[in-house]
Amino acid sequence: MTSKIVSPFNRVEGDLDVEVKFKENKVVDAKIVSRLFRGLELILKGKSPLDSLVITPRVCGICGASHLYASTSALDMIFNAEVPRNAIRLRNVMSMAESCQKRS
Repeated sequence: MTSKIVSPFNRVEGDLDVEVKFKENKVVDAKIVSRLFRGLELILKGKSPLDSLVITPRVCGICGASHLYASTSALDMIFNAEVPRNAIRLRNVMSMAESCQKRS
């Protein structure tokens, strides 16, 4: 097995390290590591968990839908919510639509 590290992988919000492992020319594992601490968690400290749905998408200004999706997933875990399959599909479609909208 071989591995390749791309560092830094530049993006607007900061650098990432990307490590990809190959076995016989096929990707068998990939890891992305960000060493940049932005402090979003500190803004939410002491607030209602539901406030994350309003605050996190507006903090960045670039990837609001991604922050909203992450907040929603975190709330699902906190409240041990059983999300219906169609709701997951709808979230995925909305996430894809956001990605397409940013590129056009």
